[in-house]
Amino acid sequence: SYNLNLLREIQLINQKFIAQKESNVYPFITINSGRPHAYCEAVSQMIGNSNFFMFENGAGISKIDKDGYKYILDERIDNNLLAEMDILIENVFTKFKEGFYYKQPNKQFAKTILFKENDSLIVKIWKFIEEEIMEKKLNLYCDHGYNFININIKGIHKGTGLEMFQNQTNIAYSEMVGVGDSL
Repeated sequence: SYNLNLLREIQLINQKFIAQKESNVYPFITINSGRPHAYCEAVSQMIGNSNFFMFENGAGISKIDKDGYKYILDERIDNNLLAEMDILIENVFTKFKEGFYYKQPNKQFAKTILFKENDSLIVKIWKFIEEEIMEKKLNLYCDHGYNFININIKGIHKGTGLEMFQNQTNIAYSEMVGVGDSL
């Protein structure tokens, strides 16, 4: 759930930041998330910033400027690897019939399987995916947390999304702060 008062406070901060800039406005507060593009866009709009945001664990950034709307994707994204991710997910659902879990919808460049918190299946399925990745020698990696498993292309992560953001904005890393929502 969202704290609407906090979102409004962030929106006001962004509005003040934008008002003090003359041109080439860049966000004061933005999003760098593992969530799908549409989700990140919606939250960015809620906080009064649609200029830049990073999505799907650093797979890309969205940039809105005077020239329009642009996707900037990590150059390592490969259609064959995306197809292999889909096959891995299909194999999981074929092999593991028990429990409640589902593929996070609308993700194109990174894949996520969501579970109930601390589900014992997380580690079993994560190990299965890791073995499949190693056996097929795929250029992918897999990580997991208390309610998810992520499958990503090696070398793509939130840090690379931040690097793309830095390259587009020339905002120094020393002027950036990150806040997460899971450990």
